[in-house]
Amino acid sequence: MDFINNWNREDLLLLSIMLKMNWQTMHKTVKDCNSMSDLLESPYLPSYLSDKSKEQSLFGANIEVEKEKAQIQIDLCNENGYEILTYWDEKYPDLLKQIPHPPCILYIYGTLSNPDSLSISIVGTRRNTMYGKITAERFAEYFASRKIIITSGMANGIDTISHKAAIKANGITYAVIASGLDTISSHFQKQVSEKIVETGGAIISEYPCGVKALNPFFLQRNRIISGISKATIVVESAYKGGALNTARNAFEQQREVYAVPGRLSDTRSEGTNLLIKKNVASPALRPEDILEDLGINTDEGIFSSEITRNFDSPDEEKIFNILNLEPMQIDDIANNSGMAVSILNVKLLEMEFKGLVKSLPGKHYIRL
Repeated sequence: MDFINNWNREDLLLLSIMLKMNWQTMHKTVKDCNSMSDLLESPYLPSYLSDKSKEQSLFGANIEVEKEKAQIQIDLCNENGYEILTYWDEKYPDLLKQIPHPPCILYIYGTLSNPDSLSISIVGTRRNTMYGKITAERFAEYFASRKIIITSGMANGIDTISHKAAIKANGITYAVIASGLDTISSHFQKQVSEKIVETGGAIISEYPCGVKALNPFFLQRNRIISGISKATIVVESAYKGGALNTARNAFEQQREVYAVPGRLSDTRSEGTNLLIKKNVASPALRPEDILEDLGINTDEGIFSSEITRNFDSPDEEKIFNILNLEPMQIDDIANNSGMAVSILNVKLLEMEFKGLVKSLPGKHYIRL
C-alpha cells in the first residue's frame, strides 16, 4: 500500500462516497490534507471544496450517515470476496494511472496481475458476423497464449468472444463492467464472469456494490478498458457503435489503436473502416504485426510469427489456399478446386483433424 500522508483505504472510500469527487479534486484533497481527520476538523475548507457544502462544515450533520454507507460497502466487499483498490495502492495498474481521469476507486473481483503487466483490449459489436467472431478469436488466442492480458467489456458479441478465446488459450482476461460487481445483469454474463475469475482473471468496476448499469456508465467505463491497455483493437463496429468510443478514448490517451478492415457493404464494418480512413486506427491485419508495432520480440520461442503448415498432398495445399476467414460452402470449394464433393468431404475431414481448417454449420469451412 502506497498511500500519501495518513490516509487509509477506508477514509478514501468514505471521501469518494460522501463527495462523489472527480479524480482531480480527490487527488488534490488527499495531497493537501494530511488525513480525513484533518479535513473534517479544519475550520476552513480548501477553495476547491467550498461548493461542496452550503455551510462551513464540509459534511454537516450527515457525516455519520455517510460513514455508515462507506462501512456497508466495505462489509459487502468483504462478504463477496471483492477487493477495494485505490489510486494510491501499489497494485493499481500502471497504465491506468497515466490517463487524464483515472478512477480513484476500483472494485475488483478476482486477481489483478502485476501493475506493469501488458494488456491489449479487444472490443466490438454485440451483433458480430462469423468473420468477426473468427477474427476476434484468432487475435485473442494469439495474444493470450503469449501471456498478454485480454481486456474487454463482457458485452455479448465480440467482447465475450474475446474473453472466452483468451480462457481457451489458457490466458488471463479482464472484464471492465458498467455496474457494481454484485449487479451483473444476465445469467450468461455471470457465468462468464465466474469463468474469468476461476482462470486467474478479474472483473473490474469503478462503481460500488448495488449500482445498476445505466447507459452513461458504459461510455464512462470505456476509458478504463482502453486506459488499462497498451493497445486497443476494434474488430467490428457500426458507424455509431460503442466500440468507437473505446477507440477514441485510446487515441486521446495516446495508446495504439487498430481496427480490423471489413467489407464495404457490411454495416458492421462501417465503424472500423471509418477509423482507418480517419487515421485514428491502423489496419489490424495480423496479431504478429501488432506485437511488432508494440516492440514485443516475436522472433524467439512462442513469439515466433512464422507458422509451419505441413500438407500431405498438393490437393490439401490447394484447398487451404482457396479458403480464408470468410466461411465458404463446400459446393463453392468444389467449384474453385475442381474436386468432387465426395472427395472434398474426406480431404476436409482429414485437414480438420490436423488443425488446418474448421468446419462450420451448413457445410461451411474456413482455414486456420
